[in-house]
Parts: sequence; C-alpha cells; structure tokens
Amino acid sequence: MSLVSGSTYILINGRSGTVADLSGDGQTIFGWGRHGEDNQRWELLQYSGTNQWIFRNIRTKTYLGIMEGHLQDGLQLRAVPTAVAWDINPDGLDPSNYRITVPGSQYNVDLTKNGDATNGTPIAIWSRWEGTNQTWRFERV
Repeated sequence: MSLVSGSTYILINGRSGTVADLSGDGQTIFGWGRHGEDNQRWELLQYSGTNQWIFRNIRTKTYLGIMEGHLQDGLQLRAVPTAVAWDINPDGLDPSNYRITVPGSQYNVDLTKNGDATNGTPIAIWSRWEGTNQTWRFERV
C-alpha cells in the first residue's frame, strides 16, 4: 500500500483491531472500537520535501503528538495544536502493517497493555520490540 498525502485514514492497531481515537476531551488519544466518526479519522500529510508524515485529526484539526517531556517508554500520545512529523515504515515481519516512530529514535507508537482491545487503552510511545501492538494498518476512507 502506498500512503497518499492529503488523504484521510483510519489507523487500525495490528494486534487488537481497535483504532486511534481522539477522545471527547479533544486531547487524549486511546484505542477504541471502530465507529467511523471524524474523531477516528486522520488526514495524512507528507512533511515538506521529506519522508516524514503529519497526522491531522478530521474533527478537531489538531495533530497527533506526544505529551511534553523527555522521550521515554509510556509517554502518552496527545492532540497538539502544531504539526508534529513522524516516520512511517513497513513492519519487517508483516509489510501490510506499518510502524509509526518518533524520527531519529527507537520509539514506536504503541497500543499499551500489550495491545489490550478494551476501549480506552492508552496509546503511547514505547521502545521498539517485535510486538504487533506497535504496528498499524492505514485504511483509506
């Protein structure tokens, strides 16, 4: 699959099948069962002249980012007002899934609790390992 800048996607976790959902508070990003509303839709934009990507939520026009602080395991994703660039690469074990990483780091976007499918499971960054809870499918909508 080729990602298309300017297109809208639902991000589906490779382990749980839940999706990246911007909660009603407009800031917190959780794994949630798919319902297809705009808070689960993300416009993907290629960062000017690079292989990095920006995720903009369709409902709020805010961006996929992380809480402030030093990069570390468990730092939770948040919606932020300014664009944040991410690397996206096919997973080495299953190229139909992708890894979303903090550029220049080993930190992957991770559905925590080992990919727990329970609604409200936090999405955070975590050091790379081979778990499928760190992989994501991009479904164009």
